[in-house]
Amino acid sequence: MVGGCVIGPPPFDVAVSSLFGPLPTGTHTYEIYEVYEGGPPQFVSTQPLVVSASIPALPPSALIALAFVLAGVAIFGLRHVANT
Repeated sequence: MVGGCVIGPPPFDVAVSSLFGPLPTGTHTYEIYEVYEGGPPQFVSTQPLVVSASIPALPPSALIALAFVLAGVAIFGLRHVANT
C-alpha cells in the first residue's frame, strides 16, 4: 500500500521567477531543473536567452519638448482640417 503519492507533474501551473544579470549582449543558454517533494533536482530542458543592446532613453527635458512639438503639430493639423 502506497500513501501520499501523486504520480506525474503538479495539476496546476506554478509561476517561478529568477534573476539574471547583468549579462553581456549576445545569446546565452540556461538550464531548467525541477525539484519534486525535496528530492534531487531533475534536469528538464535548456532554453535560449537573447540579450540585446540597451536602447538609450530621452532625458525628461527632451520628452517635454517632444510632447510640445507633437501637440503643436496636432493643433496645426486640426485647424487646417477645420478650415477646409
